[in-house]
Amino acid sequence: MSEKLIPAAIFDLDGTLIYTLACLAKSGNAMLESYGLDPYPVEDFKMLVGNGSRILVERMLAGRQSDLDVDQALDRYLACFRENVLYQLEAYAGLPESLQALKDQGYLLAVLTNKPDDLAKTTIEACYPPGFFSVIRGQRAGVPIKPDPRLLPAFLSEIGADPARSVFVGDSAVDMETAQTAGLKAIGVLWGYRGREELQAAGADFLLEDPRQLLAAVGEPL
Repeated sequence: MSEKLIPAAIFDLDGTLIYTLACLAKSGNAMLESYGLDPYPVEDFKMLVGNGSRILVERMLAGRQSDLDVDQALDRYLACFRENVLYQLEAYAGLPESLQALKDQGYLLAVLTNKPDDLAKTTIEACYPPGFFSVIRGQRAGVPIKPDPRLLPAFLSEIGADPARSVFVGDSAVDMETAQTAGLKAIGVLWGYRGREELQAAGADFLLEDPRQLLAAVGEPL
Protein backbone atom coordinates (compact mmCIF):
# COMPACT_ATOMS: atom_id res chain seq x y z
CA MET A 1 0.00 0.00 0.00
CA SER A 2 1.40 3.37 -0.96
CA GLU A 3 2.52 5.55 1.95
CA LYS A 4 0.72 8.44 0.26
CA LEU A 5 -2.64 6.92 1.12
CA ILE A 6 -4.25 8.42 4.20
CA PRO A 7 -6.49 7.13 7.00
CA ALA A 8 -10.12 8.16 6.67
CA ALA A 9 -13.17 8.07 8.92
CA ILE A 10 -16.21 7.87 6.67
CA PHE A 11 -19.69 8.49 8.02
CA ASP A 12 -23.28 7.88 7.11
CA LEU A 13 -25.35 11.04 7.57
CA ASP A 14 -28.96 10.46 8.72
CA GLY A 15 -29.07 9.07 12.24
CA THR A 16 -25.28 8.98 12.46
CA LEU A 17 -24.07 12.56 12.23
CA ILE A 18 -27.35 14.46 12.41
CA TYR A 19 -30.83 13.86 13.74
CA THR A 20 -32.96 14.23 10.62
CA LEU A 21 -35.96 12.07 11.45
CA ALA A 22 -38.40 14.98 11.89
CA CYS A 23 -37.29 16.42 8.55
CA LEU A 24 -37.72 13.11 6.73
CA ALA A 25 -41.11 12.50 8.30
CA LYS A 26 -42.38 15.99 7.52
CA SER A 27 -41.31 15.63 3.89
CA GLY A 28 -42.61 12.09 3.42
CA ASN A 29 -45.93 12.82 5.07
CA ALA A 30 -46.37 16.01 3.04
CA MET A 31 -46.03 13.90 -0.10
CA LEU A 32 -48.54 11.32 1.14
CA GLU A 33 -51.07 13.90 2.25
CA SER A 34 -50.87 15.65 -1.11
CA TYR A 35 -52.31 12.44 -2.57
CA GLY A 36 -54.90 12.05 0.18
CA LEU A 37 -52.98 9.24 1.89
CA ASP A 38 -52.58 8.86 5.64
CA PRO A 39 -49.29 10.02 7.18
CA TYR A 40 -46.96 7.83 9.23
CA PRO A 41 -45.92 8.47 12.83
CA VAL A 42 -42.47 10.06 12.97
CA GLU A 43 -40.98 6.98 14.68
CA ASP A 44 -42.03 4.77 11.75
CA PHE A 45 -39.50 6.56 9.55
CA LYS A 46 -36.68 4.89 11.46
CA MET A 47 -37.47 1.74 9.50
CA LEU A 48 -38.63 3.38 6.28
CA VAL A 49 -35.39 5.25 5.57
CA GLY A 50 -31.92 3.95 4.80
CA ASN A 51 -31.80 2.84 1.17
CA GLY A 52 -32.22 6.10 -0.71
CA SER A 53 -35.18 8.27 -1.62
CA ARG A 54 -36.76 5.95 -4.17
CA ILE A 55 -36.89 2.99 -1.80
CA LEU A 56 -38.29 5.28 0.90
CA VAL A 57 -41.12 6.32 -1.42
CA GLU A 58 -41.76 2.72 -2.45
CA ARG A 59 -42.01 1.67 1.19
CA MET A 60 -44.35 4.53 2.08
CA LEU A 61 -46.67 3.76 -0.82
CA ALA A 62 -46.62 0.01 -0.15
CA GLY A 63 -47.53 0.60 3.47
CA ARG A 64 -50.57 2.58 2.35
CA GLN A 65 -51.45 -0.01 -0.32
CA SER A 66 -51.21 2.67 -2.98
CA ASP A 67 -50.69 2.01 -6.67
CA LEU A 68 -49.46 5.54 -7.38
CA ASP A 69 -46.69 5.86 -9.94
CA VAL A 70 -43.43 5.70 -7.98
CA ASP A 71 -41.56 8.12 -10.23
CA GLN A 72 -44.30 10.73 -9.91
CA ALA A 73 -44.45 10.28 -6.15
CA LEU A 74 -40.67 10.44 -5.91
CA ASP A 75 -40.59 13.77 -7.72
CA ARG A 76 -43.21 15.13 -5.34
CA TYR A 77 -41.36 13.77 -2.31
CA LEU A 78 -38.11 15.42 -3.40
CA ALA A 79 -39.93 18.71 -3.91
CA CYS A 80 -41.34 18.46 -0.39
CA PHE A 81 -37.92 17.48 0.94
CA ARG A 82 -36.27 20.51 -0.59
CA GLU A 83 -38.83 22.70 1.14
CA ASN A 84 -38.20 21.04 4.50
CA VAL A 85 -34.52 20.08 4.28
CA LEU A 86 -33.52 22.21 7.30
CA TYR A 87 -36.49 21.27 9.48
CA GLN A 88 -35.46 20.42 13.07
CA LEU A 89 -31.95 19.29 12.17
CA GLU A 90 -29.54 18.73 15.05
CA ALA A 91 -26.01 17.37 15.35
CA TYR A 92 -25.87 14.73 18.06
CA ALA A 93 -24.55 16.11 21.34
CA GLY A 94 -20.85 15.48 21.85
CA LEU A 95 -20.25 14.33 18.29
CA PRO A 96 -18.56 17.48 16.87
CA GLU A 97 -15.97 17.32 19.63
CA SER A 98 -15.29 13.63 18.99
CA LEU A 99 -15.00 14.25 15.26
CA GLN A 100 -12.51 17.04 15.89
CA ALA A 101 -10.45 14.64 17.98
CA LEU A 102 -10.33 12.27 15.00
CA LYS A 103 -9.14 15.10 12.78
CA ASP A 104 -6.45 15.90 15.33
CA GLN A 105 -5.30 12.28 15.10
CA GLY A 106 -4.82 12.69 11.35
CA TYR A 107 -8.01 11.18 9.97
CA LEU A 108 -9.65 12.64 6.91
CA LEU A 109 -13.36 13.04 7.66
CA ALA A 110 -15.79 12.17 4.87
CA VAL A 111 -19.53 11.61 4.47
CA LEU A 112 -21.03 8.93 2.22
CA THR A 113 -24.82 8.90 2.22
CA ASN A 114 -27.79 7.80 0.12
CA LYS A 115 -29.37 11.23 0.53
CA PRO A 116 -29.34 13.25 -2.75
CA ASP A 117 -25.92 14.83 -3.19
CA ASP A 118 -26.92 18.51 -3.04
CA LEU A 119 -29.22 17.98 -0.08
CA ALA A 120 -26.52 16.04 1.76
CA LYS A 121 -24.22 19.05 1.51
CA THR A 122 -26.99 21.41 2.61
CA THR A 123 -27.77 19.21 5.62
CA ILE A 124 -24.15 18.92 6.76
CA GLU A 125 -23.49 22.62 6.31
CA ALA A 126 -26.49 23.43 8.53
CA CYS A 127 -24.95 21.62 11.50
CA TYR A 128 -21.17 21.62 11.04
CA PRO A 129 -18.63 24.35 10.22
CA PRO A 130 -17.64 24.91 6.58
CA GLY A 131 -14.94 22.49 5.49
CA PHE A 132 -15.26 20.34 8.61
CA PHE A 133 -15.66 17.27 6.36
CA SER A 134 -13.15 17.06 3.53
CA VAL A 135 -15.61 15.25 1.25
CA ILE A 136 -19.42 15.06 1.35
CA ARG A 137 -20.89 12.63 -1.17
CA GLY A 138 -24.53 11.80 -1.65
CA GLN A 139 -26.58 9.94 -4.22
CA ARG A 140 -25.80 11.00 -7.78
CA ALA A 141 -27.26 9.93 -11.11
CA GLY A 142 -25.57 6.89 -12.59
CA VAL A 143 -23.66 6.05 -9.39
CA PRO A 144 -24.63 3.05 -7.22
CA ILE A 145 -25.84 3.62 -3.66
CA LYS A 146 -24.99 1.89 -0.39
CA PRO A 147 -24.51 -1.03 0.09
CA ASP A 148 -23.56 -1.69 -3.54
CA PRO A 149 -20.09 -3.29 -3.38
CA ARG A 150 -18.73 -0.99 -6.08
CA LEU A 151 -19.43 2.23 -4.20
CA LEU A 152 -17.06 2.37 -1.24
CA PRO A 153 -13.93 0.98 -2.95
CA ALA A 154 -14.32 3.59 -5.68
CA PHE A 155 -14.88 6.31 -3.08
CA LEU A 156 -11.78 5.29 -1.13
CA SER A 157 -9.71 5.39 -4.29
CA GLU A 158 -11.10 8.81 -5.20
CA ILE A 159 -10.21 10.39 -1.85
CA GLY A 160 -6.85 8.63 -1.55
CA ALA A 161 -7.79 6.67 1.57
CA ASP A 162 -6.03 3.54 2.82
CA PRO A 163 -8.64 0.79 3.44
CA ALA A 164 -6.38 -0.83 6.05
CA ARG A 165 -6.40 2.35 8.17
CA SER A 166 -9.91 3.61 7.48
CA VAL A 167 -13.28 3.03 9.14
CA PHE A 168 -16.95 3.38 8.24
CA VAL A 169 -19.44 4.60 10.83
CA GLY A 170 -23.21 4.28 10.50
CA ASP A 171 -26.47 3.37 12.20
CA SER A 172 -27.89 0.59 10.01
CA ALA A 173 -27.23 -2.79 8.45
CA VAL A 174 -26.78 -0.98 5.13
CA ASP A 175 -23.80 0.86 6.60
CA MET A 176 -22.23 -2.24 8.13
CA GLU A 177 -22.57 -4.06 4.80
CA THR A 178 -21.07 -1.07 3.01
CA ALA A 179 -18.01 -1.16 5.28
CA GLN A 180 -17.53 -4.87 4.70
CA THR A 181 -17.53 -4.52 0.90
CA ALA A 182 -14.22 -2.65 1.16
CA GLY A 183 -12.77 -4.43 4.18
CA LEU A 184 -13.18 -1.46 6.53
CA LYS A 185 -13.80 -1.62 10.26
CA ALA A 186 -17.57 -1.29 10.68
CA ILE A 187 -18.64 0.89 13.61
CA GLY A 188 -22.33 1.00 14.50
CA VAL A 189 -23.91 3.83 16.49
CA LEU A 190 -26.84 3.20 18.82
CA TRP A 191 -28.09 6.78 18.93
CA GLY A 192 -29.40 6.47 15.37
CA TYR A 193 -32.49 5.01 13.72
CA ARG A 194 -31.87 1.27 13.96
CA GLY A 195 -30.98 -0.86 16.94
CA ARG A 196 -28.37 -3.10 18.49
CA GLU A 197 -29.86 -6.32 17.13
CA GLU A 198 -29.77 -5.15 13.50
CA LEU A 199 -26.23 -3.83 13.78
CA GLN A 200 -24.92 -6.96 15.48
CA ALA A 201 -26.59 -9.20 12.92
CA ALA A 202 -24.98 -7.16 10.16
CA GLY A 203 -21.51 -7.76 11.59
CA ALA A 204 -20.63 -4.50 13.32
CA ASP A 205 -17.09 -4.61 14.74
CA PHE A 206 -17.96 -2.05 17.43
CA LEU A 207 -21.17 -0.62 18.82
CA LEU A 208 -21.16 2.86 20.34
CA GLU A 209 -23.72 4.05 22.86
CA ASP A 210 -22.25 7.55 23.18
CA PRO A 211 -20.39 9.82 20.70
CA ARG A 212 -17.58 10.17 23.24
CA GLN A 213 -16.69 6.52 22.58
CA LEU A 214 -15.89 7.23 18.94
CA LEU A 215 -12.18 8.01 19.26
CA ALA A 216 -11.46 4.87 21.27
CA ALA A 217 -13.35 2.67 18.80
CA VAL A 218 -11.62 4.13 15.76
CA GLY A 219 -8.17 4.14 17.37
CA GLU A 220 -5.03 5.88 16.23
CA PRO A 221 -4.08 5.25 12.59
CA LEU A 222 -1.22 2.76 12.21
